[in-house]
Amino acid sequence: MVIAQSVPLVEKVCQKLSDCPLRNTGVVVSSVHQDSVSRITSLVEALQKYVSANTSSGLNDVASSLEVLVTEILLITEGLKLTNLNLLHSNFPAIDLADSMRGIAIQVTSNVTSDKWKKTVDKFLEHRLDASYNELRIIGFCEAVKPRNMPPYLRVQGPTALLSGLKNLKIGQLKKLESLLRESYDFSRLSPLRDEDCFRVVLNVLDRDAIRHYTCVEGSYPDLVSALKEIKQIITAGSIPAKEIYAKPLSQYSTEYEEILRSVDLNLAQMLAEVTRAKRDDYYYLTSEQKKKVDASRSSIICEVNDFCKRHGIAREICGIS
Repeated sequence: MVIAQSVPLVEKVCQKLSDCPLRNTGVVVSSVHQDSVSRITSLVEALQKYVSANTSSGLNDVASSLEVLVTEILLITEGLKLTNLNLLHSNFPAIDLADSMRGIAIQVTSNVTSDKWKKTVDKFLEHRLDASYNELRIIGFCEAVKPRNMPPYLRVQGPTALLSGLKNLKIGQLKKLESLLRESYDFSRLSPLRDEDCFRVVLNVLDRDAIRHYTCVEGSYPDLVSALKEIKQIITAGSIPAKEIYAKPLSQYSTEYEEILRSVDLNLAQMLAEVTRAKRDDYYYLTSEQKKKVDASRSSIICEVNDFCKRHGIAREICGIS
């Protein structure tokens, strides 16, 4: 399968990540690191479901995402500097990407079958590409059946092999990979990403002073309003583009997750309503009754979210400060 990709995106990939070589010193796995790996894996799984459900003629809209993913991971994990050969020659035979300095040629396809790899090898030899490249890789984005009696220069890889290096990446590399992957495709058009992964993103935005601090220790009310609006944005729209924070829209969660998020959103709206009503010119004058209502909504959010996390085995707790 020949996969097309735009030149600006490839150049952007190389410029952003060429200065981030993988170090062999090992990585301390934190919850932040695990969450980042989970989000990338979730994005890839969503693409896989979409690709699997469509014929090859319908893959054009995700083609650049597949190319970006392969290019990015192999650049970071192996230092490969891949060029899209189809940009040099339309419908380049047998292969899509290549690192001429390392002598590695790569074809990216949805599924690798025995028939697929045989035809690819035949074209590879027919066009004498073995004179320029000493290794041919065929990567099956959704699935790959490793053939028996492969030529010594051939490697067949599936999605597991492709993603196995994520756990060894540094958090900065993971964030760049996730950002570029999201930029390459509109994931709102795909099947919903995993509920728990997206809910954890919401929790990261939710667990902040605007929710933890009760009115007796409240800071700036304008900052409170801004924070509450931001939390509502990640819940309802599923993203905060200005801060490169992404989850998924509220409507794409399963029923149980949607219910807890709608409850949180309702309490946020009640908090905003009380604070907004207390605004006079550029100042906020909350009565004791209004403060009680704000704190009641705040308390409901903390209790409901903590109870939900406990019931679903999510190791997270919001601690209110009064």
